[in-house]
Amino acid sequence: MTGISADGGAPYVGVLDAALRRKPVVQRRIALILAEESGGGLSQDAAAKAITVLKALAAAGYRVDDVPAEGATLLAGLHSHQAREALLLPDYYAWFHSLPQSLRDKVDARWGAPERDRRFHKGELHCGEFAVSALRFGNVSIGMPPAAAGVADASEQVPPHGQLALYAWLQDGFRADAVIHMGATSGLGWCIEQALGPMPQFRA
Repeated sequence: MTGISADGGAPYVGVLDAALRRKPVVQRRIALILAEESGGGLSQDAAAKAITVLKALAAAGYRVDDVPAEGATLLAGLHSHQAREALLLPDYYAWFHSLPQSLRDKVDARWGAPERDRRFHKGELHCGEFAVSALRFGNVSIGMPPAAAGVADASEQVPPHGQLALYAWLQDGFRADAVIHMGATSGLGWCIEQALGPMPQFRA
C-alpha cells in the first residue's frame, strides 16, 4: 500500500509506485484518512476538503460513488452506525505480528493487549472484533482513526491497537492500494512509516 497525501485539497494521484501505475485507474482502491483536530473531532472544513478530494479522484477516472453533497453530511455519516466496519481479532493479530518486533514491543508496553483497547468488542460467537470507523464510496474509503485517550503530548504518542486496526482493515479488509492522509497525523505518521514501510507522503 502506497502513502499519498493531499495538498490544498488536490490529491497527488500521479505520485504512485510502478505497480500501482500499471493498475487501471478505475480499479485502484484509495483510502482517505481524516485526522482529528487537536481539540478532538473533525471540522467541517476538513470534511469539505475530503469531498473536494473525492471529486478530484472521480474526475481523474477513479470509481467514486455517491459523493456527499456537503461536509456536514460526511461528518454525520462518519459518526453514524453506517461507518462501522469490523476487523476480527485473529485477523488483527495476524497483521500485527507481521510488523517489526520493535514496533510491537512499543505498542504492547504502552497499551497492553489488543483486547484492552476501547475499540475492541468481545464476541459471543467469535473471539471479538475491532470497530473501524470508515465509509465506502465505491473504490474509495474514508476512515477516521480513533483518538488515543490518556496522551498528554500527541506528537510523541505510540498509536494504540485501535488506530493500528484501521490500517490493518485498510490493507486486509478494504485492500487499499494507496492512502491519502489529510490533516495533522500526530502519532499516525509514525504508525504509517513503521507499520507500512517508507512511502512518499505529502501533507494537506
